[in-house]
Amino acid sequence: MKIINIYLDNKLMSCDTITPLALEIVKKRPSIRVNFYVFDKNTFLNITRSKILNDAIFEVGKIKYFGWIYSSNKYLRKIFYIFNILEIILKSYFHDVYSFHFKALEVFPYSLIYFFNKKKTFLIENNCWGHFSVMDKIFEIFFQKKSIRKFKKYKNAVYFGDEWPQLNYLKNINKQDIYKISPTRLMKTWINFANKQKSVTKEKRVLIILGYLGKHYVYSKTTTGAELLKKTLDIVLKNTNYTVTLKPHIITDNKQLIDILEKFNTNRISISYNHVYHLALSHFITISNYASLAMPDAWIAGSNVIEYNKYDKEIMLLCKNKSPYYMYVDHFINNNPLMLKTCLKSIKKIKTRKIDLFKTKKRTDDLITKICS
Repeated sequence: MKIINIYLDNKLMSCDTITPLALEIVKKRPSIRVNFYVFDKNTFLNITRSKILNDAIFEVGKIKYFGWIYSSNKYLRKIFYIFNILEIILKSYFHDVYSFHFKALEVFPYSLIYFFNKKKTFLIENNCWGHFSVMDKIFEIFFQKKSIRKFKKYKNAVYFGDEWPQLNYLKNINKQDIYKISPTRLMKTWINFANKQKSVTKEKRVLIILGYLGKHYVYSKTTTGAELLKKTLDIVLKNTNYTVTLKPHIITDNKQLIDILEKFNTNRISISYNHVYHLALSHFITISNYASLAMPDAWIAGSNVIEYNKYDKEIMLLCKNKSPYYMYVDHFINNNPLMLKTCLKSIKKIKTRKIDLFKTKKRTDDLITKICS
C-alpha cells in the first residue's frame, strides 16, 4: 500500500499549498491513501470550517490530529504523540510511505519520522506562489532582521519560486530530487474541484479578505487592520448597493470583528470561512487591506482584485509604488478613498484569466510520476 503522510504547519497556507497537489497525485493513482496531520487545534478547526478544503481532504484521504484533540492535559497528549510517532514509523516498514513536511519534522520527537524513512521525506515550500523577498525587506523596516533557519530533515525538495531561502542549503541534495513545480492552486484538478462547488447568484457581491486587525508590518506604522476595515466598509456600503462577504483569517480577532460589524448595523454584511477561491467565484470584486497571499486565489477565479492599503512612504519606495504581489492585483490603491469609490463604480463584471504553466510542467509531472510509480 502506498501512503502519503502530510505534516501541516500551524497555518492554513501549508494546507492550501499541498491539498491541490494531493488531488493531482490521487487522480493519477487513486489507490494512494493521504493522511493530513495537524498539530494545532485552531488549525484543525479552521480547516474543517473551510468547506472546500475539508471536502478536498476527504476526497483523497483524511485529516488526523497529533495527540488527542479532546484532551487539554499536556501529559496525556504527549503520550498520544509517542503512540502516533511509533505507529507512523512502524507503517513505514510495512508500506510504501512518503512524508511531506514544511518544517514539522525538523524538531524532536517528530524528527524520528524522518530518521526512519529518510529517502522518502520531502521538504516543501509552504507558499505555492513562491517566496517574495520584498516582504522580508518590509519586515526589516519594522523589526530586526529575521534570521533564515536552515532545514535539514529531508532528502527531496519541492519549491515554487527562485527566492525561496532554503535554495541556499540544497548543496547535498541530488539535483534530480529537487523539483521546481507549478503553483499548486493553478492545477486543473484543484480548479475543477473548486468550480464544482460554485454558487450561482445574480447579486453584486464584494469579498473582503481579512487579516490581523491590530498593528502589523503589512500596514503602516500608525495604522491598524481594524481602521482600514472600517474605512473600506464605510466606502463600499455608502457608495454601492453591493452586499459584502468578510473572509476572516486564522489570526483575525473574531470578537473585535463582531464589535466592528455591530457599529454598521446592516444586513448587507455576512461572514464566511470558506476558501477564498470558492468565494471569489461568486464575488466580482475582492478587496484586501494588506498584501494577502489569498489575493492570487481571487485573481485566478476572475474576481477583480483591489488592494486598498495605507503603506508608509518607505514601503511604497521599496515596492516601487505598487503592491508587493502586484502580479495578482488589478487595482492598487494606497490611502485614497476617492480612488476606491471610483474604482468600485467602474468595475462591471468578472474577468477571464490566461494561465501558462508550460515552464514548470515537466518537473511537476516528474514529481507526480515519482510518487505514483
